[in-house]
Amino acid sequence: MATDRIDDQSRNTDLWLYDFPRHIATRFTFNPARDFNPLWSASGDRIVFSSARKTKHTDLYVKGTSGSSQEELLTNFVDQDKYPEDWSADGRYVLFTTTDHPKTKNDLWILPMVGERKPIPWLQTEFNEQSATFSPDMRWIAYLSDESGKFELYVQPFIQPDSQVQTRSLPRVQFSTGGSGVKWRNDGRAFFYTSNDKLMMAEIRP
Repeated sequence: MATDRIDDQSRNTDLWLYDFPRHIATRFTFNPARDFNPLWSASGDRIVFSSARKTKHTDLYVKGTSGSSQEELLTNFVDQDKYPEDWSADGRYVLFTTTDHPKTKNDLWILPMVGERKPIPWLQTEFNEQSATFSPDMRWIAYLSDESGKFELYVQPFIQPDSQVQTRSLPRVQFSTGGSGVKWRNDGRAFFYTSNDKLMMAEIRP
């Protein structure tokens, strides 16, 4: 498990790795800036996290879990905070949120982890979009939006970033009961979520 923890002496927040079977905790980052929101790759060999090391806004960094490599800056393109949401099962894409844009508020972005690693906006509207997650088969993305006036759960097809299809034109499913805490079934054809303190399941039918 990876988590952020405040050091008792320095009062700084760093990332720590916990090996529960061996009851060992290992400090993972040592930068004076605050490091938080760790996100594992599916293979377990890398972690993406948020940190404000260059400016007052948080960017995304990645570091290998072997501990021998240095942190690598992934994003520094806008004056907004960035938070990792999910890492695709094939390791090719990281979903992340940017916050507090004066016109589009919270937005969802795709960061390719191969090639040029140029961040690509996935969903930018006049509403808040956040808390996104890939389905295991990478056919869908579930996310929250306050388009209806309150945060509701939506599911929309995931199109590869090099496609000419506009994300906003894709068909999507809205769950009017709201929902949060999405966990996909392993086959990607259903997911679980909580709504009004109840555990719900929804199936995806192409």
